[in-house]
Amino acid sequence: NKSYFPYLFVNRDNLNYTGKIPDYKYYKNIYNFSLSEYNKISARYNNNWNLKSECLKYIENDLLCLLEVLEQFNSYLFIKHNIQMT
Repeated sequence: NKSYFPYLFVNRDNLNYTGKIPDYKYYKNIYNFSLSEYNKISARYNNNWNLKSECLKYIENDLLCLLEVLEQFNSYLFIKHNIQMT
């Protein structure tokens, strides 16, 4: 599953930001989730949210999702057409 990430928050001036989780406004136009869901997420961080760490977690999760898609497609190609994707 993809995680939530405040794309609208990131800019060149705050790449080393650590502190309170970015405001709900940075998430609400990207994801369809309520303020109460945002509050549940923000409660986990206890004012210790780190942009660099969150970026790395998000990218790792994104790459793992992509790998899973590629593995499934490779399996499909082999089963249906007896060919390897590579």
